[in-house]
Amino acid sequence: MFYYDDGSGVSLGDANLLYELTGAHWADRVSVADGVTMPQSYPCSQVDMELTHQCLPSYRGYKKRAPRLYIRCGEHRGRHAVCALDAIPKGTIVTEYLGQWVGSADIRSNYRWGPIDGLHMRNYGGMVEDGFPNVAAIYLYNIDDIPLRIVFVAVEEIAAGEMVTVHYGMNHSVKILCHEEYRLQAMVRFFSANPLDKMVTRIVALRGMTASEKRWKHCLELENLVVKLRYLFQTPGALMRLMLDGVIAPELAFR
Repeated sequence: MFYYDDGSGVSLGDANLLYELTGAHWADRVSVADGVTMPQSYPCSQVDMELTHQCLPSYRGYKKRAPRLYIRCGEHRGRHAVCALDAIPKGTIVTEYLGQWVGSADIRSNYRWGPIDGLHMRNYGGMVEDGFPNVAAIYLYNIDDIPLRIVFVAVEEIAAGEMVTVHYGMNHSVKILCHEEYRLQAMVRFFSANPLDKMVTRIVALRGMTASEKRWKHCLELENLVVKLRYLFQTPGALMRLMLDGVIAPELAFR
């Protein structure tokens, strides 16, 4: 069962409705495609393992009680959005990206991220839209017998009814075809209050912290700054909008 809003209010839907809306089956856990052998562990750096360790308490809390979300139905398949049914505090794992472990680079999917493919098997995570991010994708390595998990963590408080957005990367189709960046006003407010040069200085300071100094709050601050900067510079329409509006000086952006 999942929550959805077709314009007439939030209701409960079942697996049949999800398939009708998206062409995918609901995934309660990561499944494994036929013929695929999952590795016993996933290679990662010491920095990655430190982030996994910092995120573990939030992940345990998510497993006990996940935030309530709903799907806001779009006009056609592939244009649905995920919204918060209740307010979600900063640092909360919003959803896990659940799909099918495919282990092949040949699978063609609009939702493929790493080895986990969400085209045919997905949950809320597979329908989170690309936009000015209020969540960051964090990789958890070798947790609960799964070599790699992808979780979306709130890097700011998400209000009830607000759309959940993540930065998928510069090749995401919305950046090339639609130029319909989501949460533009939130982006304008953020970069009006946070000059680029000060953001970079803070990122350098956070990355220079030792493992013993760094806490979960520092990880969240770093992820928030990094994903927002990446979104800005990998989304031409967003960067151009802020330069034309005078929020960011072109010479500062280019430097």
